[in-house]
Amino acid sequence: MTIPTIVTIWLDQMSTTTAVTVAPTIHLSLCKIDPYLMRFRNSDRCFDYITHINENDTQVILIISCDNTNYLSYSFLKQCEKTLQISLVYILSSTKSTNISNEVFLNTIKIRGPYTDISELCDQLKQLPYIKKQCTQRKESYHQTFWHDYLPAMTSTKNQCSSPIIDNTVVRQEADFMYCSLLREILLRIDSTEEEITTFCRQQCAGNERDLIVIEEFETFYEAHNAVFWFTRDTFLFRILNKALRELDISSLYSLRYFIKDVHLQLENLHFKQLVSSPLTTNTTSDQALPGKVYRGQLMSNKEFDKKIRHNSGGFFSVSSFFSTTPHKNLATIYAGDGSKADHSQSVLFEIQIDQNVNKFPYADISEKSMYETTENEILFTMGAIFRILSINFDTETKVWYVNLKLTGDEDEELRILSEHLKDDVIHSSYPMASLAKLMVRMGQFTKAEQHFLAMLEDSDFISEFRNYAYIYNNLGLIYMYLNEKEKANTHLQKSVDILLEHLSETDPLMGPIYNNLGENGREQGDFEKALDYYAKALNTYQLIDDISQQNEIGIIHNNIGLVYAAQHRYSEAFESYQKSLTIRDKILPSNHPDLMMTYNNIAVALYELNDYVKATEYYSKVLFIQQYSLPHDHPDFGRTYNNLGTTCHKEGKFSEAIEWYEKSFENLLQFLPSDHPDIARYYNNIATVYLDSGEYTLAAESYNKALEIRKQFLLPTHPDLAITYHNLGSTYSEEDKFEEALEMYEKAVNIWMNDSTNNKNALANTFYGISSLYNQRDKYDKQIEFLNKALKIQLNAQPFDYARVTKMYDTLGCTFMNQNKFKEAFDTYKNSLDIRLNILSLDHPDNARSCNHLAQACSGLGNHSEALQYLDKALSIQLKLLPCSNADLSDTYNTFGLVYYRQEEFQKALNMYEKSFDIKLQVLPSSDRSFIALYDNFASLYDSLGDQNKHTQYLKKMLQIQTEFFSSGHPTFANTYHRLGVAHYKQKKFKDALDWYFKALHLQQEVLPHVHLDIATTYNNLALVCIEGNDFEKAIAGLEKALEIRLKLLPKDHPLLHKTYGNLAVTYRHQKNYEKAEDAFQKCINIQLKQNSLNHSKIADSYNGLSQVYHEQGHVDASIKCLEKALDIHKKSPLPNAEILSMTYNRLGAAFYLQSKFDNSLEMFKKSYEVDLKLNSSNHIELLPSLNNILHVYCVLGDYDKAIDCLNEILNVHLHSLPTDHPNFTTIYFKLMELFFRQRKLKEALYYARKKYTTDLKNLSPDHYQIKKNVNTIAILEILLWYELQRNNLKS
Repeated sequence: MTIPTIVTIWLDQMSTTTAVTVAPTIHLSLCKIDPYLMRFRNSDRCFDYITHINENDTQVILIISCDNTNYLSYSFLKQCEKTLQISLVYILSSTKSTNISNEVFLNTIKIRGPYTDISELCDQLKQLPYIKKQCTQRKESYHQTFWHDYLPAMTSTKNQCSSPIIDNTVVRQEADFMYCSLLREILLRIDSTEEEITTFCRQQCAGNERDLIVIEEFETFYEAHNAVFWFTRDTFLFRILNKALRELDISSLYSLRYFIKDVHLQLENLHFKQLVSSPLTTNTTSDQALPGKVYRGQLMSNKEFDKKIRHNSGGFFSVSSFFSTTPHKNLATIYAGDGSKADHSQSVLFEIQIDQNVNKFPYADISEKSMYETTENEILFTMGAIFRILSINFDTETKVWYVNLKLTGDEDEELRILSEHLKDDVIHSSYPMASLAKLMVRMGQFTKAEQHFLAMLEDSDFISEFRNYAYIYNNLGLIYMYLNEKEKANTHLQKSVDILLEHLSETDPLMGPIYNNLGENGREQGDFEKALDYYAKALNTYQLIDDISQQNEIGIIHNNIGLVYAAQHRYSEAFESYQKSLTIRDKILPSNHPDLMMTYNNIAVALYELNDYVKATEYYSKVLFIQQYSLPHDHPDFGRTYNNLGTTCHKEGKFSEAIEWYEKSFENLLQFLPSDHPDIARYYNNIATVYLDSGEYTLAAESYNKALEIRKQFLLPTHPDLAITYHNLGSTYSEEDKFEEALEMYEKAVNIWMNDSTNNKNALANTFYGISSLYNQRDKYDKQIEFLNKALKIQLNAQPFDYARVTKMYDTLGCTFMNQNKFKEAFDTYKNSLDIRLNILSLDHPDNARSCNHLAQACSGLGNHSEALQYLDKALSIQLKLLPCSNADLSDTYNTFGLVYYRQEEFQKALNMYEKSFDIKLQVLPSSDRSFIALYDNFASLYDSLGDQNKHTQYLKKMLQIQTEFFSSGHPTFANTYHRLGVAHYKQKKFKDALDWYFKALHLQQEVLPHVHLDIATTYNNLALVCIEGNDFEKAIAGLEKALEIRLKLLPKDHPLLHKTYGNLAVTYRHQKNYEKAEDAFQKCINIQLKQNSLNHSKIADSYNGLSQVYHEQGHVDASIKCLEKALDIHKKSPLPNAEILSMTYNRLGAAFYLQSKFDNSLEMFKKSYEVDLKLNSSNHIELLPSLNNILHVYCVLGDYDKAIDCLNEILNVHLHSLPTDHPNFTTIYFKLMELFFRQRKLKEALYYARKKYTTDLKNLSPDHYQIKKNVNTIAILEILLWYELQRNNLKS
């Protein structure tokens, strides 16, 4: 059964005159009985509320107050008696009357009283069991709420950032505390009214009738002297205030300042009184004496504890809000918990030593003023108390952290100096509202600041002073700049100028900051000429001023001029301007001032653009360090610095760290900026670039498009940032092999760069370079060269001359010529690159070694392998002289040595070089490093050439393993590796495995490549070859026809790949006996082959051979012979004919002549086939058998049995060298020998081979096999014939 909740309701029926004097005391007394007391003045409204309560869940104790009981009617009291929701009724009367009938009290169960003394009534109420119980529960609930759920806004004294670039050893207070202190000071100075706070609270509690009733109580009974009472009472006020303090909600705190000020002043008053009555050394509390030691127990999340306590011994512990403690250690220990929640929070007991000489932060025993009894002895500190952490200890038995604090007046000296500077900038001496608005700007809360500045425009007294009027518009302009509302910013800043110019000259120092702001707005819109003009005007206003604050303004302007130079890509000039700014401001501002931080940031940007990433990181670290001193922890500037650190990590190849920084940036920025703000676009652009470089192309394209969508909203169509995004999207689509999309993006970038007022030719050259790479992917080398030359032309004329970019482009151009097999052009281009380097660098510079490496590759392509080796020797000489033996460049040189030897077919030397390259790489890089992919690739190709398919496969799998670590599962590079593994298994005749790898390749290619792509065609072709091996000709033809369809769309009509496809199709059609299609395919294959610049005679001859077979199988012997004769004619023209194909051609010609009964011609061809085979093989090699067997058949037909027998003996000799002597194949040879000798009537020899056949068959067949019986019969017949022959010869003799 559920126990109902008890609700105390006070129906106040006293007259207005009586209520004014008596009601506050009644209210205070009853609230101490039940802090959730509800008061009604109207009886109808009271009973309406009660009757809507569910009597099963809630019971009411109704307290009725009146001037005297005569005012209480009999019917009214009977109604109370009958109402089920009412449990008890207590009557409190100012005077006791005897006029009311005693029957009313005698005949009722619920009604008690009347009472004339509130104390007596309260004593009776306290005796009720459920009131006792609820008092205890509410007291515990208060402490749990105040000490557990509500954790005061505490700040630690050490850096929060865990990045290795930040020094975490400096003990300090956080900037959050500084801003809280400034906010408190401002709020306490701004006047307020009770009406303002109640209006705010009604808005917050709208729809909550209970809270709205208590707000009425607040309006009726609240006075400044009972502020602490209302602070400790668990009502709407307690919840709203604590939430605002915890979240540092400035708008809410502003609306609550009326109450905050009263609580602070009451604590201050109590502190003074209690301090006077306290012994200086007391450690106990009695009669309101201040204790020397207090405690606080609470749970802290692991994250908060680690950040603020665990590693902060000796540091400061600042409390930005009110801080509740008790002198009773046992009570605090209860609220600390038992450590059972250590998986997410820590039990902490603070022991706080109070130095009563430190009176900077008022604190007091609020027991008499609190909601609860004096036994609590709650010591409440005002906002802003600072403690020193003396020690931190963990009790392993209780699982509680014991943290020893001491109240101190000390502060972090650097933070104090910074606070004074910010106070000078923020605090408006005569108008606190202006101070609050300026503080919000400093804290990055621009929308709230805007509201306050707009409200100030309604204050006619304040804006009657023209300087104040201009001040508001200037600050509104700044806010709109931060909010990226550029036109609105310009309007307000110009309004500020117009106001001042009505009273001041153009060169008045007050004009300087506004001119500077107008310049900034112009710069951010890309109007650099306008920006520089305003900066010049601003500087002109300070020419005759020697005031320190004005010197700071001059430093700001130099900083902003640097920003313009940076936007124009004049980074050296930007760096100089920043240095001017830093030199000026370093003398004026404290080292942790946020304005100084901005200049550090800009210097870092310039260094980044000048490719000095180490120094850039150093300055970004300074920025972050100052931000943690001077800004609230969630200020938007943190987001920008996180972003910048992400860019440096990215440049260093630390992709995961870069993404972490970018995500921190994004999380921070979204707290302050709309999701379509340009800074959000910058985040999307930067994280996309990391995804691009790490091979996550889909994620990259998604983020770049988000950046583009935002930038299109705010930027002019010709803005450089749009060009950057288009360029990056082009690069992404290029990696995804989306040629059309990539080209479209690059062309859009080019159109912007061509009209770019910043004259950023380097960016245009980069885009031309990107387009050239795009054409390289399509093997459109002429177009690639066209755009490379455009890029080179720009770079060769750029000032200053960037040799690194130029030589890189020459190297790329050389590589393109290598891809075209234009080795002479490649050599000349690489030579240009080397000449530039030799003019700038020392002779033995490592970059020269790289050029020599490239030249060696070109020489090797020209067939000048000895010259290639000479260049490699030069490269090696430089590297061995300058570089450690474990340098990666040295590994690359050995790798090129291996490639040259590989092309010379000196495979063992190539293997030695690859192994040297591999050994060096292992010394400097982990075995899973990305660069091993290329080396494993070379090993795989080498072992493929050596015919070692096991190692070929092994290295391909090693390559695949590393690729898996670096690329996402859908990366295009996997398709190539899968395909090559298919080839390797095909060569091993592991056709099922080959099929699996080919299908993996095909599925991935279809996901990441256009449907019409050469790689897909190749995979279809090779899948077909596997199907041919499995005699699955239908699937083979389907694959080959798809391959042909794609290749016809993408390749010139005479491309070599087309003749290969036609050739494979022709062979497959022939297998299916589809001779018409086979003939057509062979003819197309041959026609393409004959159009090649460099004829491959052997391949053409092979195609004619294939065509001859088509005719042969149809019985068209003449046509077959013509094809074979053409093949022979082509062989004769070849400088190095393919002996195997030549042998096959002779063999097939011999067969064709045989069919025509041209046995002499046939024999000639078979003999020539044999002669070719004999050159390829030893005299007893098994490959000689086909030719020997064919020659044997012709001799037999010609009846030349002696030569046939000689031929058979050669065949026998081959078998004896390749097969065991009892192999079944021997029986065929023995049978033929027997037959030939029999035809010559050489019965003795015939009998000999008949017996040899019988002996061999006995070893391979069962005794009852029919062949054994046949052998026996044959031997018997031969023996009989031989006996008759001997008898005949004897008779003759």
